[in-house]
Amino acid sequence: MQESATERPKPKGPPPEIKNDPEIAKKEKGSFKQHLFLTRIPVALYTLGLVVFIILLLNGTINFGGKEVKGQIFRERHRIALDLERRLGEVVVDSIQFSQSLARNIENHLRFSELSMPELSYHPDILEAIANDELDLVLFALDKAKVSGVFVVLAATVNPYIEGADVSHSGFFIRNAEPVVPSSSYKLFLRGFADLAYQNNLSLLSNWRLEFTITSDRDFYTAPKASHQENPSLPLARSYYWTFNGLFGEYSEEEPTILCSVPIISSQGEFLGVCGFEVSTANFKAIHNSSTDPYPQLLGIFGPHNGKEFEGGQYFFSGNKEDRQFADFVFLDDTEAVKLYPGNSPYKDKVMAVALGMPKQDYKGLLFSHNSILLVILILLGGGIFTVSLLLNHYYRTSYGEQLAKLQEQFARAPPNFDKFGLSKREKEICTLLLKGYTIKEIGAELFIAFATVNNHCQNIYRKLDINSRQELFLKFGS
Repeated sequence: MQESATERPKPKGPPPEIKNDPEIAKKEKGSFKQHLFLTRIPVALYTLGLVVFIILLLNGTINFGGKEVKGQIFRERHRIALDLERRLGEVVVDSIQFSQSLARNIENHLRFSELSMPELSYHPDILEAIANDELDLVLFALDKAKVSGVFVVLAATVNPYIEGADVSHSGFFIRNAEPVVPSSSYKLFLRGFADLAYQNNLSLLSNWRLEFTITSDRDFYTAPKASHQENPSLPLARSYYWTFNGLFGEYSEEEPTILCSVPIISSQGEFLGVCGFEVSTANFKAIHNSSTDPYPQLLGIFGPHNGKEFEGGQYFFSGNKEDRQFADFVFLDDTEAVKLYPGNSPYKDKVMAVALGMPKQDYKGLLFSHNSILLVILILLGGGIFTVSLLLNHYYRTSYGEQLAKLQEQFARAPPNFDKFGLSKREKEICTLLLKGYTIKEIGAELFIAFATVNNHCQNIYRKLDINSRQELFLKFGS
């Protein structure tokens, strides 16, 4: 029987799988499953993950470009907010200095004329003389502040006897046609004595009026006056007031403007009127220039904000809004407050904010471009993993087959010594045939024993040798 086993032709290549016995086959396939996990399972998991990623990418659930876009817009918006605080802070300083100069000059005029402020309305000649003397200061302040307009509204009127005199106030409003170029001589005279405009080469437009009409909704005048009446000792540094509610209630502005209004207070604490500067959209556009944006087509908005949305209907816009509505833009990170008042100001709760929006189509296109790059990288990475897996799989099978073939030839020439493992004679015969590549069915036919008997012997052999598969059997006796 041993001779017939020896004379049997050697199987070529690695030994066949043990297919007829479920228990032994399960053990035999242990290392193969490990090999399968190391080579094929990662590829399958990667493919599944890639499919899920593509689905989530297409329906917008995830995006990897949003964080970068959001960060860039946040930095640009923060820069704009700081620049606005700096620029408008400069306007506040100029407004306070302007108010202090006017207060001294008007007080000197009243003292020289031996008049009080309420009496000034009954002396239009003195009122015009004050306007004539202060015009140079007004024009100088306009150029110095580099703003679009300057205004002075006095608590007096030229004619107290006419109808509506209670809401009519004398003063100045001069607009600079080129606010970004202070030296420009082209200035528009919109409120004040017409003779002064002619004498100083200032242009009068069709909407010129002699005086301001100050109704209850003209908060640039009523708010500072009310604050002074409530707290006469309030310093000018806490009395200034910002508003998008323009100077002219009866005229609609082509573009929104913001006013910085400061009360004019005498040395005795008497309210003489208000003065300040108008800042136009051009000043905001000089701060936020779309040509320097990190992304094209950004829309900048600056205006009153109630914590949820912009309010009042008056805002500064910069960028390319065209005829699009707010709903056509994506506003990332909402808004950033612009600090215009100190913490002890009576107007500290009036918040103004800046926001940057990107057209939705541009935003989607930007995210798609970012995510497309990532998707290509993932696909290339997956291709690399798949290729390496194929190469490793080929190498594993080739190397494993060659190793088993060499071991099989070795065992055919010199069967191993099984004595130290406590194997019975029959178990030694079966173990020798296993090492030669016989299947369980072939071993049963060779030794003339039943299939179940061979199976039981194999289980005992594996247990005594402390192994789990035929591959381990070859490696154990080939080492």
